[in-house]
Amino acid sequence: MIGEVQISKTTMAAIALEVWRLHKKHIVGSGFEQRTPLVFSLQRIMRELKLAGIEFVEFENVPYDGGLAVHVLDTVQVQNDRQGQLIITETIEPMVLWKNHMIHNGKVILAHSALKGKER
Repeated sequence: MIGEVQISKTTMAAIALEVWRLHKKHIVGSGFEQRTPLVFSLQRIMRELKLAGIEFVEFENVPYDGGLAVHVLDTVQVQNDRQGQLIITETIEPMVLWKNHMIHNGKVILAHSALKGKER
């Protein structure tokens, strides 16, 4: 019988992030009609990560709160109806949880809403 293998949280987070990136690019970003061996492998790895207690937390379209466990990589200015609010527009890297404990902070892009001019 083979014993349990010890792996650092940093290594587990790095592996999980790379799988997440591939998953986003090859499964979420494309139609399911493009099922290749890579897609099936990614789905299986994502299932195994979930069974091992790994969860990904993404933040798109969430109002930014300074208490979130994220690093802000950039802030862009946009015009929309959320005047003056900071909104997370893109998750570059998700927050990674392992058995409900954070092992990796997320990385995000924020949008700052510019005040729209008065409509006539």
